[in-house]
Amino acid sequence: MSLHIDEKFFKRFITALGDFFQGKCEIVIHDYCGGFDHTIVDIVNGELSGRKVGDAPRGAFIIAAGKQLDELPQKTPIYSFNTSQGKTFRSCTVFITDDSGKIEGSVCVNCDVTDLISVQSLIQNMISVPNLSTDTTDSESQLVRNVDEFLQYYLSQCEQIFKQPLYSLSKEEKIKALQFLDEKGVFKISKANILLCEAFKFSKFTLYNYLEEARKKKITID
Repeated sequence: MSLHIDEKFFKRFITALGDFFQGKCEIVIHDYCGGFDHTIVDIVNGELSGRKVGDAPRGAFIIAAGKQLDELPQKTPIYSFNTSQGKTFRSCTVFITDDSGKIEGSVCVNCDVTDLISVQSLIQNMISVPNLSTDTTDSESQLVRNVDEFLQYYLSQCEQIFKQPLYSLSKEEKIKALQFLDEKGVFKISKANILLCEAFKFSKFTLYNYLEEARKKKITID
């Protein structure tokens, strides 16, 4: 590891943090000094995402930043994302810098909140699903700072609206969700279809068929 950090302390800290969350929290240390192909130099509870030492970063915005990495904020907003295994995570990234402030790596904390979402759904099962709104609030613009987080933010919003993971929705609910995402401009993002297919667990053919249905009619929730 070439990062300017106390490696032994970091190892003890992330191990203790992983134990504190009883295996439901993945902590990853990335080293960007050698490029972005193999950045993970230490990881606790990597089985949650299936990653290991030597793997690349998950966030596309890290790789996209390239030489402009130092223009990123020292800490990313807390956001949610879904895995191909149907898990939902709350995530935060804090960058590691040298004495001059140059970004050399990062510490990423990803907490599995899938069970908490299920409990929330049980608690709120008597509450009606609100109408999907096309209004963009100030809080949304403050939370979303790049296209990757933009997409993950609205996928998280969909799951909060329907009180369950997107892959478990009925066909009609998926069409409603796609209408909401379409109105938010999600389909203007390059390769958004890949992440959407992973989140909804259907093919590109099904994705565009459902999207066409959503665009043909205005769908509202009673």
